[in-house]
Amino acid sequence: MVAGGTSSHPLNVSPDIRVLGFTLAVSLLTGILFGLVPALRATKLDLAHSLKGGTLGTTCGRRWSLAKTLVVSQVALSLLLLVGAGLFVRTLQKLEKQDLGFNQERVLEVGIDPRIAGYKENQLHGLYRALLDRVNALAGVRAASLSLYSPMSGDNWSGQISVEGFFPPAKEGADAQWVWVGPRYCETEGMTLLLGRDIGPQDTEGAPKVAVVNESFVRHYLANQSPIGRRFSMDVPAKTYEVEIVGVVKDFKFNNPRQDYWPVAFLPLAQSEGPESYAAYLEVRTTGDPTSVAGSVRRAIQGVDKNLPVTDIRTLSEQVNEALNKERLIARLSSFFGFLALLLACVGLYGLMAYSVVRRTNEIGIRMALGAGRRDVLRMVIGHGFALTLIGVAIGLAGAFALTRFLASMLYGVKPTDPVTFVAVSLLLTGVALFACYIPARRATKVDPMVALRYE
Repeated sequence: MVAGGTSSHPLNVSPDIRVLGFTLAVSLLTGILFGLVPALRATKLDLAHSLKGGTLGTTCGRRWSLAKTLVVSQVALSLLLLVGAGLFVRTLQKLEKQDLGFNQERVLEVGIDPRIAGYKENQLHGLYRALLDRVNALAGVRAASLSLYSPMSGDNWSGQISVEGFFPPAKEGADAQWVWVGPRYCETEGMTLLLGRDIGPQDTEGAPKVAVVNESFVRHYLANQSPIGRRFSMDVPAKTYEVEIVGVVKDFKFNNPRQDYWPVAFLPLAQSEGPESYAAYLEVRTTGDPTSVAGSVRRAIQGVDKNLPVTDIRTLSEQVNEALNKERLIARLSSFFGFLALLLACVGLYGLMAYSVVRRTNEIGIRMALGAGRRDVLRMVIGHGFALTLIGVAIGLAGAFALTRFLASMLYGVKPTDPVTFVAVSLLLTGVALFACYIPARRATKVDPMVALRYE
């Protein structure tokens, strides 16, 4: 049974930038205003009135209040959001930096559709030869090939196979993905040939049917024995197709960057029949920037047949990047909301500390008059804010350890309790919070003790 993918490209989310920008700007402005209004209001309190407040000023810094509860909650939620953002960013980095098993640089993926141009099956092989001859002759082209679908294009063709000498367990079968390709396909896509040879121009309709498989195919079905010369068969529409293995390539990720390595076989396009004989991609490996030869490739295609449509032209690197659009969007949005929460927490902490300093001006002035140095005052005020920050961080870490396990299915190469992320986020949040405390603390050190004594 054959299963074929139908989408030509991976999911591409493209929200309206203007609406998104407006929404984010309003959210940011609203959060800042709600945090700054009480902070500014606190800093404008009358100093003389505060000094006359006596006992009130000496106790407000010590008792627990709703404001402190809100600040601690903000810090905890900020840490939780930042940990989630950090995990998604680390996931994106792992996906982007992993070895996909092929060299995506300097490859041009050109979409074609012979079916629209009215080609019959018996006309396709002549078309393919003409296309490859014309494109391979272009300046700056190192190799060219064809395929039914290309890496990260969102398509796949797979089903059950029968491998010579392999007997699957009861109620289990052998599955593999197969791709119909032109000559020098593995070379064009930058795959590493480990044994045997690539699909070549000699693999024509009347030649023995052959295949190039990957390491996973050998590992799953050939028990790591010598694969060259071994045979397997698969069910294609209306018949059984039997081939001989002539080459083995290094494992690669063909459908999406998250997939595990899976048995794959490359089959000569010239030996195909039926729907699978219609190539959808012309691959071109260049000696330089692939976009620089895009125009020449398009003209070469039109020179072979002006009615053959070019449905798309992009580099393989762009195609791989588009396969990560979903992960990239999640990482960006989670980072934005995480840093927004961090900003609000710091504004809230600044406002609370500024208010506390103004209310405790009397106490601070008397302490300084009795011999407390500026460093002592600075340590006292920052210590107050640091204590609140540590409480919030502790609560946030506990919540993150409990909740990030629900993100496991969305992560790649990163554990939900990744220590690097947890430590980095905790240090970032603590450092920014201390900076938010430093400004009102520095203002507290400038209290004139004589003013306090005059009003005492």
